[in-house]
Amino acid sequence: MSGTSSSARKAEKPKTAKAPAARRPKGRKLVCAVVLGMHRSGTSALTGMLGILGCDLPKTLMPASESNERGHHESQKINDFMNVLLTSAGTRWDDWLPMAEGWYDSGRAEDFQAKAIDLFREEHGTSRLCAMKNPRICRLLPFWDQVWSAVEVEPRFALIHRNPMEVAASLEKRNGIDLHLGLLIWLRHVLEAEAGTRGRPRSFVSYPELLQNWKRTAEKLQSDLQITLPRFSLGVAAEVEEFLTPTLRHFVEAPEGIDAPIVPAWIQDAFGIMERWAARGEDKKDYVRLDRLLKAFDDAAPTFLRIVQKNGEISKAEATARESLTKTAEEKAALEKSVSDLQAKLAGLERGMQEAGRRQSDLESACAALQAERTELSRNLETSHQEIAELTRNFITLEDRLETFKSGAREKEDAAQAHLKELHATLGRKEEETEAQQRALQRLRDQLSQTQSELRQRAHEADETANGLRRADASLSGLETRNTELEDEVGQQKARVEDLLGEISRIREQGRLDQKQRFDEIASLTRRILEQDAELEARESALQQEIEGRLLPRLENSESLALRLSEVLDAILTTDIVVRRPLRRLADKRKAKLLEALGLFDPKWYREVNTDVREAGADPALHFIRYGHAEGRAASPEMARLKESRSGGVPPPEAERAVALSPPRPKESPAPLNSLQPT
Repeated sequence: MSGTSSSARKAEKPKTAKAPAARRPKGRKLVCAVVLGMHRSGTSALTGMLGILGCDLPKTLMPASESNERGHHESQKINDFMNVLLTSAGTRWDDWLPMAEGWYDSGRAEDFQAKAIDLFREEHGTSRLCAMKNPRICRLLPFWDQVWSAVEVEPRFALIHRNPMEVAASLEKRNGIDLHLGLLIWLRHVLEAEAGTRGRPRSFVSYPELLQNWKRTAEKLQSDLQITLPRFSLGVAAEVEEFLTPTLRHFVEAPEGIDAPIVPAWIQDAFGIMERWAARGEDKKDYVRLDRLLKAFDDAAPTFLRIVQKNGEISKAEATARESLTKTAEEKAALEKSVSDLQAKLAGLERGMQEAGRRQSDLESACAALQAERTELSRNLETSHQEIAELTRNFITLEDRLETFKSGAREKEDAAQAHLKELHATLGRKEEETEAQQRALQRLRDQLSQTQSELRQRAHEADETANGLRRADASLSGLETRNTELEDEVGQQKARVEDLLGEISRIREQGRLDQKQRFDEIASLTRRILEQDAELEARESALQQEIEGRLLPRLENSESLALRLSEVLDAILTTDIVVRRPLRRLADKRKAKLLEALGLFDPKWYREVNTDVREAGADPALHFIRYGHAEGRAASPEMARLKESRSGGVPPPEAERAVALSPPRPKESPAPLNSLQPT
């Protein structure tokens, strides 16, 4: 490798093919904002912001990726082209060594220049203000200078930098590049980008400052590069702020971290100069220091080369070993998790079986208690009137017959149901004498119904538990036997509650009757609402006709116009056209529509004058109808002028400015915001 420094090389004009003159409209000055910076230093964020603020981006943009979710904002075709170019020069994008000097004098450089000219025209056309970004340009500025000259484009450079420790950490995570090698790559890009743009229109930007105060960064770029960003306005502020979120910065290094012993002095000095230039402006006194850094870096390259190569081999071996260990650990963890899951599943099944047994025992005790309570109630019923006792015995006999002949013919079942209805009718006649006993019996039925539901749930849980145990291990045959016994017991419990199904069917019949009654009430309520809605529309139409036919003609000839307008507003806003609360919002919207149709309310003017309404994002019409009118606020600029002239006062500055600037009112819907949003 030659000992000539890259800074001296940049001072020479490389020999390249003479490019044809670029076609562009006469009298137009083509400017390209070229974003330069190391990979992972915020070049995508800065270029994306320039695109939002009006710079034309390339036609074929590189798609977003996992490591750059907001997009790269650079040409995919030019990026692929530059990778091929670097390969032809014996280097690549992550090389920290200087470009081979002989490449610029070779015929290959001329071939690539012709291709680059065509690509630039294809991607940027004849844009008067475009933005171009690719970190590889930092090391190829002499080549691209010839391209820009050939297409008659004036480049103006935005050099963005980031803490080198953050850049190296990001490269290590994304590409597996050693931290120290990442620092050397950062130094190469920063020094060559600065040397290649010295004495030309340029601006230095700090990545953290871009994220914290993008407006100041945009103003600095306009001033330093002498360009005007056409979309730099409050209208796009939200778009830029949504794009430049703090989440773009995945690695954050404290400023004092750059002074750590791990960071070479060359990198500390270069980073310190870039930080000062970004904060206070470029200082020519630092040129000598930067030139010495670049020359020392180039001179030391042969010495560093073998060390870096050896370190790279060691890093690759370590990465392979770590990958192997990670894979082994993952396999071990997967096996341990599988064993743990199986053990947990078996323990859960055992606990479920035990819990089912305990719940079954509790349910049996509850059933015994309910049965005892039922026996006590039966004894109380026997002490009642002889006829009630006879009816009760007949009822129990009928229930026994229903249970015995449940699977019998339908005809017998219908006869039993008829008999049961007859008994219920007789019991109804004796309701006054047995009211207390019937309430107690109803409570018993509810409890039995709940017991039936719980028993069914327990039976389902027992089935699921038994199936899980059978799948888990064949050695759990003892648990399967116990499960069979539980199923038999559940079957017995089911048989015990079947005698209550007759009573349950009567309760369900009564529920269906109650449901029908509710449906009838809902239908009646619906008809009343529809009738009130029709009445609402009729009264609104009548009110509008009265205003247009009687009040408005008077307003045109009345000397006290402000008073008449207030009366019209009062007439509209105090008219009770809705009697039910659910229709209040509909009525308010119709009032608002009526006020706008008569020209009595200007929503845009009302929002402009009343800052509290504007800041809350409330619907102007609904706010005026519900609150503003009662508070004495004006509904339109005409009302404001008339009120002021009547009172002899002077309108407030905000109202006067809003009245002077208010255009003819368009018929537009108010924005649906906050609690006063229209539905």
